[in-house]
Formats: sequence, C-alpha cells, structure tokens
Amino acid sequence: MLSFNILGDCVSRDIVQPLISNKEVLVQQFCSFASPISLFSEKPEKMLSVEELPGDMAVFHKRCAALDFNKKVFDYLFAKKSDYLILDILDARHNVLQYNNHCITVSKYMATYANEIPYPIDKYTLTNPFEISESVWETLIEQLCNKILAQYPVSQIILHKHFCASNTLLKSGNIIPCLAPKETINQINTLCEFLFSKCETLLNGCHIINFPENVIANHEHKWGPSALHYHNLYYEYGSKALQIIGEKLPSETEQLKLEELRINYSEKLELVCCKAQLKAYKNKFWGTSEALNFMKKLNIDWIKEEKFKKWLIENKNLKTKISILSSADVAGIILKKALQAFEIEQIFESPKSNPFDLTTEELSMLQESDLIVYANIHTSSIPKFPIVNNLPKIILISDLIK
Repeated sequence: MLSFNILGDCVSRDIVQPLISNKEVLVQQFCSFASPISLFSEKPEKMLSVEELPGDMAVFHKRCAALDFNKKVFDYLFAKKSDYLILDILDARHNVLQYNNHCITVSKYMATYANEIPYPIDKYTLTNPFEISESVWETLIEQLCNKILAQYPVSQIILHKHFCASNTLLKSGNIIPCLAPKETINQINTLCEFLFSKCETLLNGCHIINFPENVIANHEHKWGPSALHYHNLYYEYGSKALQIIGEKLPSETEQLKLEELRINYSEKLELVCCKAQLKAYKNKFWGTSEALNFMKKLNIDWIKEEKFKKWLIENKNLKTKISILSSADVAGIILKKALQAFEIEQIFESPKSNPFDLTTEELSMLQESDLIVYANIHTSSIPKFPIVNNLPKIILISDLIK
C-alpha cells in the first residue's frame, strides 16, 4: 500500500481521500495552515500546547496551529517516512502575524480563535503576503525545497499545482462568481503561479499534477463555499493522477498519461459549465417560445385568432378603458399594437411587473381604467396588489389566447 505525507491545503488531502476510501493508500502525516513565511521564522519565547487552544476548536486545527506556532511543522511531517510527499503552496495566501522574528499563520481558524490564545497576540503586527517582495519569496521557497530535498528525492515528491476558481456551481445548477472578491482571487493565483514556478525549477524532475481548465467551485461543498472547494470532478481527477504516479512509469510515459488525463477532465468540467449555462438560459427564457408564439399570433395572424379578435371587438364596442402592466414584455408590446389597431383607449401602461412597485400616482391612474391587463406571459396567476379602493378587474394576457 502506497503511503503519503502532505504539506499543503485541504485540496491536497481531498484528492487522496478516494484512494483511502478504497484502501489503496495511506496518509501518514498531514500538515496544513503553515505559510512559508511562518515556517522559517524563529521559535516563540514560550511554546504553545494543544491543550491551551480553545476547547471548541477542531483537533486537527489545534494540531496544525500548535505546529505552526511552535515551528514544529517539519519535525511532525518527517516523523514518519512515506513513499511520496505531496506539496502545494496555497498556504502562502494567508496573512501572518509577526512579533520580533516569530510569525504565526493566520488561517481562518486562527483568525477566529486568536484572541483566546494565552499569548500576547496584541503585540503582533499583521503582514500581507501580497506585499512581500519576490526576492524574499524566492529565498523562502528555496529554503522550503531544500528542506524537503533533504528528506525526499525528486522521484518521491509530487507538486500539486492548483489555484482559486473564479466561479462556483450552485445547488440550483446555476454558476455564479465565487464569494471572494475577484481582486483577491487574482492576487492569490498570481502569487501561487510565481511560487509554483520556483518550486518546479528547484524540484526539477518531481512529479507534477497540473491544474485542468474550466475548474469551478462547488457552493455545496462539504467544507463550505470557497474558491478552493472544487466540483467533485476535480477530486476524481486528482486521485486518478496519483494512481498514474503510483504506477512508477518511465518519466515521459507518465507525463503523457497525466496530460491526457488533464485534457480529459478539462473537457468534462467544460461540459458541466455548458450544462449549467444552458440551464440558466432555459430558466431565464423559459417563456420565450410562448411569448414568440403570442407575438406571431398578434403580429401576423392575430386577426385569425378568434378568441382574441372577439375580445378586442367586444371591448371596442364597450369603449373599455384599458391599462397594461409589464408593458415592456413582448406580449405587452404586441397587445398595445392590437389596442391601437382596434382604436381601444389605453389609459396607462407600466413596464413594472410587481404591483407593489407602483407609485401612488400610478395606482390612481389604474383606478381610472375599466380593465387592467397583466402582460407577463410567464405567470399563471394574477399577482397581489396593494389595497386600493375601486381597483378595476384584472386579467392575464395568457387568458386571451387560451
């Protein structure tokens, strides 16, 4: 059974999970929430024990926080030997707290519990990773790679390159931008692209899992919505990439198979995006065909539409005064043309579809009409109106052609 140690974020752990479930591999040690800035800072004056961390903090988060705080990450990571080490650099995205030469990685969990730690956190200042110079980052990445190379040859190192997704898939099937600001996503991706390229150079010859195209986040992810909590297909892709690496093929053969896999899953993810887009269009324009049919009947064959023609003649004879709501809809536009053709008086029109959006003056104008036609072809029931005295009869435009 192959074994892995992991230094990186939850994505690197979760691509291994399907193989663990199938009892194909074993994860020996996993450490997360440790920025390279913090990894190579000095030890604290006083060590922090797991027991001193808040009781409601998850055990895994406590362990990672204590290892990062005490600068014991590498001691823990290398305490058990594994067949492979999976490395990613996404924890570089976190802010760090610094006091003298001691740094703490500010993961969202540390940010939540920082004030409950029995340590003078108020003395620390916040450092933004995006304000660190490239030369400092280069030094840190060189230290990181050298530390790993002292324990693993490149043939046992897997560089897992992944980035923030820009869009997320909702439970409804629609795709929307991720919750994180676009600027933040771009900053993280730019920094990580730079750091990964440095790792590739320094770890030349290592195994590389490249990021597919069209990766989207999953808003319903078990760990919650995040630009790094991907669609399930990504974890399937990552686990299959690990299986290929585990076959210990010749380097060129492995690279070809990994690239074929990446292209395959890029296409699968593209299909997911296309399906979501089609569903969104369908939801947005589900009534378009009805509206177009209605337009055709009124604009081309409306004279032959007996029910509608009869309604128009009756209201012309009765000298009915008509108002139209949702007048900007296709059906509303065609209705206005029909009223004009039959010389039926139109008192008022509004593009608004929600009666509660109407002003007092607009509601007063509706009261002056004999009939209100609600021209939204997408609805099958008359909407509620504000309580208004002497409001005339209201009908749906769809009733005129059924």
